[in-house]
Amino acid sequence: VPSCLESAIYKALEKNREVRYQTVGYLHADLLRIHDKLYGRRSKPVVEALQSESEWVTEQVQAIRSAARSVSLCLHTIHSSEELWKAERVNKALAEAKSRQIELRVLAASEPERLCGAFELDHSLGIEVRFAPEIQYYDLRFLLVDSDLVVLGVAEPDLEHGRYRASSDWAVLRSSSLCEALERDFQL
Repeated sequence: VPSCLESAIYKALEKNREVRYQTVGYLHADLLRIHDKLYGRRSKPVVEALQSESEWVTEQVQAIRSAARSVSLCLHTIHSSEELWKAERVNKALAEAKSRQIELRVLAASEPERLCGAFELDHSLGIEVRFAPEIQYYDLRFLLVDSDLVVLGVAEPDLEHGRYRASSDWAVLRSSSLCEALERDFQL
């Protein structure tokens, strides 16, 4: 049995509920990744449109929990777990990934009112947070997992008023090419 498949089997059988797969979706994502690793990538990237912000957050959490190597997160703002339900769920998943020795990076626009979220990630959880003012008006928020999974949030920029808008469209994509392109933001 290949070691990557063996790891998935042990994770599925784990007695500690915090460590084992939380849903079949997590197991499915790992099995797809293992299939790609063992037999090569599927011929087309897989795209799944998400219907709601809640579903988008759930996909982010699942993706973070299924990470085997790395997670890179690019956001307009970083909220603290106490401020927003979304941040609470994502930050908890990031903390769990950190405890599994997953490489974590967060890139965010610099906004002083969101520093407590950055402080929580950096000082409380030990996750590298880098501020990049140039992403202030990006219309894209994304999460990259293991160089082949992207969870996207898209918003129309409000350049006229110079303010942030929340994401209004969401999707999950399996595309190593897209991951490579988005990874460049972390190389700035």
